[in-house]
Amino acid sequence: MNRTTTTLARLGSALRSSMRAVDAALPRFPATTEQVVLAASLFWVLSANRHVVGQALRLQAPELPASATFAVAVVLILWALHTLLLLAVATRRTVRPAVTLLTLAAAAGSYFMSAYGVVLDPSMLRNVLHTNPAEAGELLTAAFGIHMLLYAVLPSALLW
Repeated sequence: MNRTTTTLARLGSALRSSMRAVDAALPRFPATTEQVVLAASLFWVLSANRHVVGQALRLQAPELPASATFAVAVVLILWALHTLLLLAVATRRTVRPAVTLLTLAAAAGSYFMSAYGVVLDPSMLRNVLHTNPAEAGELLTAAFGIHMLLYAVLPSALLW
């Protein structure tokens, strides 16, 4: 072996051992596929859909007792919809990658809905795909990074 190959082998070994140490330090939550789906769906309702829930609650008079019932009903309906849609495609092998990708998308969408007061519809998503790097760079701010860290990266890290 030459010197470069030996150095690369040592770096690879060091990287693997440090990744094992990080993996051992993270808390592990043994969970079934259904439990992961239920937890992820509830997280999305409370984090990514808080703008939708807030808009629905603005339609109600806060002093009426029925408003609390309505709020609970909206949360439960959204939770059930998220759960049913995800359970349709979730298996033991696909649940973690699917939840991770959906959490990233939900966090990005919730940031733009909250920051700019927009509703994401199919035409807006098409525009996102056709934007140029200069336009996209203007939207990637420190606030967006912090939001993604809190609502996408940390929850996904707990999942893995």
